[in-house]
Amino acid sequence: MIAWRVVAGVGCLFWGASTVRAEPPTIDALIPSGAQRGTSAEVAVTGKPGTGPVFGWCDTPGVEIVVPEKPEGKITINVAGDVPPGLCYLRLFNAEGSSALKPFAIGTLPEATETEPNDSLDQAQSLDAAGIVLNGVLSKNGDVDSFAVELRAGQTLIASIDSRGAFGTPLDAVLQVLSPEGFVLEQNDDDRGMDPRIVFEAPRDGRYFVRAFGFPADPNSSINFAGGPTWLYRLTLTTGPYVDHVQPLAVQSGITTSVEIIGWNLPDFAESLAVSPAAGDEWARLDEIRLTNLAPISVVEQRVLNEPVREVLSELPVLVSGRIANPGEVDAVEIAGTKDRALSIRIDARAFDSPLDPVLRLASADGATLAEVDDGSRNQFDAEINYTPKADGPLRLEIRDRFDHGGSRYFYRVTIGPPVADYSLSLAAESFKLDPAKPLEIPVTVTRLNGFAEEISVSAIGLPAHVTAETVVSTAKGDSSKKVTLKLTTTGEAEYLGPFRVVGSSASNSGIERVAQADLAGIAHKTTQPWLTAPAKQP
Repeated sequence: MIAWRVVAGVGCLFWGASTVRAEPPTIDALIPSGAQRGTSAEVAVTGKPGTGPVFGWCDTPGVEIVVPEKPEGKITINVAGDVPPGLCYLRLFNAEGSSALKPFAIGTLPEATETEPNDSLDQAQSLDAAGIVLNGVLSKNGDVDSFAVELRAGQTLIASIDSRGAFGTPLDAVLQVLSPEGFVLEQNDDDRGMDPRIVFEAPRDGRYFVRAFGFPADPNSSINFAGGPTWLYRLTLTTGPYVDHVQPLAVQSGITTSVEIIGWNLPDFAESLAVSPAAGDEWARLDEIRLTNLAPISVVEQRVLNEPVREVLSELPVLVSGRIANPGEVDAVEIAGTKDRALSIRIDARAFDSPLDPVLRLASADGATLAEVDDGSRNQFDAEINYTPKADGPLRLEIRDRFDHGGSRYFYRVTIGPPVADYSLSLAAESFKLDPAKPLEIPVTVTRLNGFAEEISVSAIGLPAHVTAETVVSTAKGDSSKKVTLKLTTTGEAEYLGPFRVVGSSASNSGIERVAQADLAGIAHKTTQPWLTAPAKQP
């Protein structure tokens, strides 16, 4: 009997080299960690090659992974010209199992690779300041990477590193800009989380230097520059148009909205660009090739307003997008309070890499404080207020920075409305292996929000006919209200190596459907496409 490999996913799949020991492939790092769209990149893979044949899969259409017959630690990633800029996630797999998903960046600028030696300024690698992404690695303790760019007086250079936040590396990077004589003019450690960024205006013509080094993101007893084979980074250098964020921070589904691009070196057209998200979209993208980088915009169902808001908010829910433009500024929104109508007020700032440390204060018409919240929890700077008015009457919501800071980048969005009963599903792993001889049990955690008390049917979809899973029900009360277990079985007539989904559907008229998510090790991203390795029965 012939066993067929059934593969669901994106990209071409290629035979790899066999190894002596049967084991799945692993990926510790991909170097370079990104590519310009419309190009191909030869990528070094650190980790274990796994037993051949080995294949590649990516969650983004237009990204093709080529695993050569004799990989020798390298693969080729081909990126079509129409792939949206941003992060995609890929894995290597074989009949034994799958590597963890790893992020890979798709950019719009030309790419280069760091060339050693470049520790000292006289060894600095020359780069084009007009726009380039440098893929580097701080490969050993004490490593310092130096680069040189030519700037004219008045030019604004953006130097930005992506490492810890996007790729989950061990690196807490430090970035410096030095004068032609070698004096440090600007330094940044943490701009977006632990990843640094510098916006530098050249005071005169000259050959300036950009220098990168780092410390362990998880502090230890060492007090020196650190590094290692997985301490990778992507350094963007450009004097071209660079996007920081978009106002408003969200757009309403099905509504054409004019948005403004906020950043540096921006052309006039960036002041107003139209976005038209379709119903069901979670994100809207500005695919504008004249910009160096692009910011995705979240799509929401509720009405979106820009601060300052002149009306008293009575039609809820609503999302308000604004910024604390000046130090000491306090923004205010008036809400029509209704007796016994609960309010949920949520501010998001750090979630969008804003430096704002928001404080929310809810006051009555006479100025009395009804609720005030700073941090949601330890290391959780974005805040939330849940309050039920005891009487009808106006309420005043105030937004400020915890330390009275302010500026063009101190942006936020506030969602105001009644608490919404909802639920979410989560998986403890992002890949599973099904033995033909016994069922595979997959625990699914059910998190019920704001009193959600409906039955939820949980099932697995996207599987071939010979792999089955019976639908299970999470009841409103009891043990199954918080956790259920899916059981997958296979006839073993063929192997299946591919993704699937775990979905929930509420039984009532609300019809709320949710897809289970699984955490990825070391990064904030979650996947809705866990992997299943289901080998065929052996003769």
